[in-house]
Amino acid sequence: MRFQYNNPFNRLNIGFNTSLPEAVKFLIILNIIIFIITEILGFKFIFFELFGLIPRLSWESYKIWQPLTYIFLHSGFFHILINMLVLWMFGRELEYRWGKNKFLLYYLFTGVGSGILTILYNPYSIIPIVGASGAIYGILIAYTLIYPNRTVYIYGIFPMQIKFMMILLGLTALFASLTQTNSSISHITHLAGIIVGFIFLKWNNIKRIFPKIKVYEEKNSFENPLSNKKDDLDIILEKLKFKGWEGLTEFERNKLFNASKNHTKDQTPN
Repeated sequence: MRFQYNNPFNRLNIGFNTSLPEAVKFLIILNIIIFIITEILGFKFIFFELFGLIPRLSWESYKIWQPLTYIFLHSGFFHILINMLVLWMFGRELEYRWGKNKFLLYYLFTGVGSGILTILYNPYSIIPIVGASGAIYGILIAYTLIYPNRTVYIYGIFPMQIKFMMILLGLTALFASLTQTNSSISHITHLAGIIVGFIFLKWNNIKRIFPKIKVYEEKNSFENPLSNKKDDLDIILEKLKFKGWEGLTEFERNKLFNASKNHTKDQTPN
């Protein structure tokens, strides 16, 4: 499924080298490098057996690294293209909001978590599973929970609010997991990514550990004020770091100006 999306960040022409936040850029480059290495060396199936997720071998042969390493392998050009495209489109804004470390933690948590659930669902499978799709579906559910009313364009044509697209993707993954047992696509891993991401973001204990990750329903756009003014300014400053002054909306510029004016007033001697 190919899609585009509308949000205030896309009012600008964004270049690959200058617009990507650190974690998203790192993940895309790392995945591309590993893909090129496996293709050039011609050892793809050896890599898949060692580092892909093979449920039975992961516990029977103690290959406990597989739930992590499988998310960095891809079976073909379009496989990695679609996953990295979704990471680029939706991961950027999540990293701008959360910061590099928490974004990376969430990405790895959903990737590993979806791998573990896949093992539990089909523990005796000997078919290698590769790809970042579990983490990518985790990215999609996070974006949906934070920006449920954003519009995406399926195949660049059909507009749909992302919350409805996510419901469609979730139901498709669920139905396919139950019916398409011989599919070359690991639908259960997609579904697991949604489940793990949802639990991560909604579980109260997790939110207490990571208090800065705020899940809320926006009503119109990114410009809605946040409940915590300091966090609001941190997000705007993070966006300023990557996009410059011209990349800020009028609301964000005014907020920075007022914050600067208040800071100057506080520093004025009596």
